[in-house]
Amino acid sequence: HFLTPIGYRQNFVRESAEGQALANPLATNADTLAMGEKYYGIYCTPCHGDGVQLGPVGQPGRYPAVAVLAGDKGRLQNITDGHVYLTIRNGGGIMPSYGWAMTNDEMWSIVTFMRETMPNAAAPAPEPEPEPAEEAAP
Repeated sequence: HFLTPIGYRQNFVRESAEGQALANPLATNADTLAMGEKYYGIYCTPCHGDGVQLGPVGQPGRYPAVAVLAGDKGRLQNITDGHVYLTIRNGGGIMPSYGWAMTNDEMWSIVTFMRETMPNAAAPAPEPEPEPAEEAAP
């Protein structure tokens, strides 16, 4: 790993159309999953645990409102990959940002790891494109 400062990386607000439309650029393979597992373990597990059961920081009496990520009540099934990536990168609610600590690939690998290994963590189906309005006949 390198300690060179990260140069300019285009950024978006997670709720914006651009942020919602971001697509994971990484292939789902053993290397991506291993990287995602490593960085999830470092940055996410303390609060989010295994995704279904919260980690030690998210336990009752500690930080309130730590998100459950997966399982029946998990947040991941309702948000896009772009939203997840931008939350990791920029933070949100009580979650701190980690864009300073990881490269884009490292953050995207966490998205891949969560989507592929956690229950009920698949991305929601994309919204269908609206049908073009038919023009009235003259």
